[in-house]
Amino acid sequence: MNKREIASLACKILGIYLIIQGINVMANILSTSIATPNLITHETILNIIFSYIFLIIFGALLWFLSGKLSLLMVKDESPFDEGFSLKANDIQGIVFAAIGLVLIGNSLPKFATNLINLYITRGEPNMALKLLPGTIGAVTQILIGIGIFLGSHGLVKLLNILRNDELRRGEESLDEDEFNSK
Repeated sequence: MNKREIASLACKILGIYLIIQGINVMANILSTSIATPNLITHETILNIIFSYIFLIIFGALLWFLSGKLSLLMVKDESPFDEGFSLKANDIQGIVFAAIGLVLIGNSLPKFATNLINLYITRGEPNMALKLLPGTIGAVTQILIGIGIFLGSHGLVKLLNILRNDELRRGEESLDEDEFNSK
C-alpha cells in the first residue's frame, strides 16, 4: 500500500462510519416515535431525519470521492513511486485530514437541523436569535474542519517546528546543568 491508498482507505472508513452513524440515529428516532407517538411531532421527526440524511450523503461522498480526496491529503507522492517509506509526518498528515473530515461530517446535521428549524419557525418572534448560536457553532466547526483538512500538511510542519524547538530547549538546559556542575 502506498500513501494515497492509505489516505483513500481512511476516507472510506470514515464514510462507512458516518453512514452507520446517520442510519443508527434515524433508526433510534423512528423507534422512539413509534413507541411514544404523542411525545414527538411529525415535523420534528422529519426535521431530524432530513438533517441526518446529510450525514449519510456526506459519508457516501467520502466513500465515492476517496480517490480524489486522497490526492489532496497526500500531495507530494507521484503515482509511480516504487519505493514505499511511510514516515511519521505522512501518517500525521493523513490523520489531520481525517480529523478535518470528521469535524465536517459531525457538524453537517447540526447545521441542517438549524436551517430547517429556521425555515419552519420563520414566523415566530425571536426564534432566529435562539437558533443563531447553534448555527454559528455548526458553521464554525465546518470551517475549522475544512481548515484542518486543507491545512493538514501545514499542521504537521508546525508540530515539527514546535517539537524541534522543545528539543533544543531541553538540550540547552542540559548543557547549562553540565556547565553549572563543573
